[in-house]
Amino acid sequence: MKTKALLTAIATIALLMPSTAMASNHKIRHEVKPKHRIEHRMHVAHRPAIGTRFSHRPVNGKFIIVNRERLWTADGVLYRMIATRTGTTFVVIGYLR
Repeated sequence: MKTKALLTAIATIALLMPSTAMASNHKIRHEVKPKHRIEHRMHVAHRPAIGTRFSHRPVNGKFIIVNRERLWTADGVLYRMIATRTGTTFVVIGYLR
């Protein structure tokens, strides 16, 4: 009787082990890593020319409304968001004073 209970407990633990391992791997795979945004910030250290396109939103910015249009501003530069098939593109349209 004790052997049967012990084997049942070991089998239950063995069945639960792979599912917890898969669940922990699932969380690790879906972490958002801001590495591409840090690299992008290094490329925008200078003042970009009007019409320059970026595939990632520049960091340390905020949304503002200008002439009823929602724009992104970061470091004194205004960006217009354009939806494309591959994602959102940010285009430089002007500068803040």
